[in-house]
Amino acid sequence: MKSFKQFLEDVRKMPDGKYGVYADKFVKGKRVMTPGGKHAKELKKVYDNEKDANDYMAAIMIAKGGG
Repeated sequence: MKSFKQFLEDVRKMPDGKYGVYADKFVKGKRVMTPGGKHAKELKKVYDNEKDANDYMAAIMIAKGGG
């Protein structure tokens, strides 16, 4: 049975109604942590609809071998 790892990307609805794809922030190959102990996120792309944002996120995960 394959174990599932937590994905590094997520889709969030933006204040203007668009959908942003956020990914964990890396510096020199290491994840950046916030002072609260969570992974820092940075905005990668913005789409007009949630489907396109999710499709983009899925493509990233597949490219990384997480799909």
